[in-house]
Amino acid sequence: MKLTQNISLAVQLLSHEVSALFQKYFLEDKEKLALAAFNDLASTCWKILTSKLVYSFDPMCCALRVDIEKQKAPLLEFINCMESIKFINKKGHSGEKNFQRGMIITIKATIKLQEILNTKYKLPYLIINSTNQ
Repeated sequence: MKLTQNISLAVQLLSHEVSALFQKYFLEDKEKLALAAFNDLASTCWKILTSKLVYSFDPMCCALRVDIEKQKAPLLEFINCMESIKFINKKGHSGEKNFQRGMIITIKATIKLQEILNTKYKLPYLIINSTNQ
């Protein structure tokens, strides 16, 4: 049996709607509420990191720099989350996973790239969808 990845289905789980449902139906479960908050943050970061337009009605869907402080705040918070998550394997050992390092490196590099393009080359906007594929 061949396993395939359904990326579009996985991305649908990273949504504000899923987070809202968790918050509505799991009012008493602190772990699920924390998961909802993390999912909401991941959804916001996904919007920023897949921007295709310079300007959009949603500031999180604009090119990086249009509203840089609003855009950087969730990205930096997501880095903090990724740095604090600990995975425990079946033997009880913890360790950083490759996707954690990848997410941290991608976000830090994207922010730095936008700063370099802005200061050195006077290109203030970075449409990130073109750089992270």
